[in-house]
Amino acid sequence: MKLDDLKTMINKEDDIMDELKTPSIDKLTSDVATFNDEVRRGSLIETGVAMFALLSVLAMLGFGDQFYQLVISQIFPELIIDDLPSMNMAMYLSLVLMAIYCLFVPIKLSLAQRSDDSLGWTLTSRISAEIAKLEKQNKLWSNAHLWSFAPAIAIGVLFFWGLQVSLTGEWFPNVYLQLYFLFIILSTFGGLWMKKNMTEQRIKPMLEKLYYIRKELKTKI
Repeated sequence: MKLDDLKTMINKEDDIMDELKTPSIDKLTSDVATFNDEVRRGSLIETGVAMFALLSVLAMLGFGDQFYQLVISQIFPELIIDDLPSMNMAMYLSLVLMAIYCLFVPIKLSLAQRSDDSLGWTLTSRISAEIAKLEKQNKLWSNAHLWSFAPAIAIGVLFFWGLQVSLTGEWFPNVYLQLYFLFIILSTFGGLWMKKNMTEQRIKPMLEKLYYIRKELKTKI
């Protein structure tokens, strides 16, 4: 595209946006900016929590029974029946999976925030870039039950079931494990609600408005 053509297109876009300029457009601009800030802030918090959890998991894997027995004897001495308990295969496996999960989640969030950094001179290209970012976030949250909720549930069940076996020698879920299962069910419903709210109530309305503006710009230029 020649420089004169680019200038003409930019001027036309400015004229069209003046026609479309309404309080709802201003609110959309503000909503998109706020959402992007929240995504970046949330990603930093999630990454920080994941790194802290990873260090804790690596400590447990590194010190094994020594760390496990210290925690049990100092914090939950009433759980010791006879001798100090030992970590079992289920617990070790859950910790390895947890370490992988703590690395996977920040990478997943980081990839979802990547955008085309090529310079967009026109308003249409900048709107398309925002649409691409929102579409990535929409896809990320739409699949949250697969990459976030399900793995976390599986790891938690494996660890606490192994913990019960380590402490009591019994595989059948006791009252504490049953309460944990109830907690999982409630948390799952909460997570699914949060996922639906993020995609249907926040991301989708912004996308629909951006689609409309881009269509209007392309139609009238």
